[in-house]
Amino acid sequence: MGQIVIIGGNAAGLTAASRAKRIDPRLNVTVLEKGPHISYSTCGIPYYLAKMVSAADLVAYTPESFERERGIKVHNYTRVDEISPSRKRVMATRTDTGEHAEFSYERLLIATGVQSKLPGIPGTDFKNVFTIVDLQDALQLNEALQNSTRVAVIGAGYVGLEMAQALRRFGSRVTVIERNDALADREDRDVSEALTTVPCLIARSTIVR
Repeated sequence: MGQIVIIGGNAAGLTAASRAKRIDPRLNVTVLEKGPHISYSTCGIPYYLAKMVSAADLVAYTPESFERERGIKVHNYTRVDEISPSRKRVMATRTDTGEHAEFSYERLLIATGVQSKLPGIPGTDFKNVFTIVDLQDALQLNEALQNSTRVAVIGAGYVGLEMAQALRRFGSRVTVIERNDALADREDRDVSEALTTVPCLIARSTIVR
């Protein structure tokens, strides 16, 4: 039977794993995920921060339920440190215990997802500066919000405005900072103009351009 290793327990990695298993149930498919969570709704994170849903509501599968229902083994808390193509091996470390592990493969898929791009300005390494990529980031931000009343959101794209609205619903005073003249400038012009001229559409947050 073929051995497939997929790095990344996000939507792309798990979809690929499920598809491979459906095509050939004999395949031995293993997913490696460095974080504690898999199969969660990234789009639902603003609703979690706004207290409209719980973190558990965003999770469709745990590693255990995914293996039970799909026949695919998921190793969470597993950070890949090295790939050896000549040996067809993946070397990893358990982030919760520090133990080292090695996985062999016939085919390897890297589906590690996106990475936050911080602006090149001083202060982005402060402890009260957050980025949102995954559910773990959202949990950390939610904890910090319990003792915060003012939040600045850098970037008035779709995600920035959505986060601003969620944080306003949570009760924070929100300032959105955007370097361009238009808000959500990747959207249609009429949508961008409406957001620029009618601040209440983004929950009455303060806009600084």
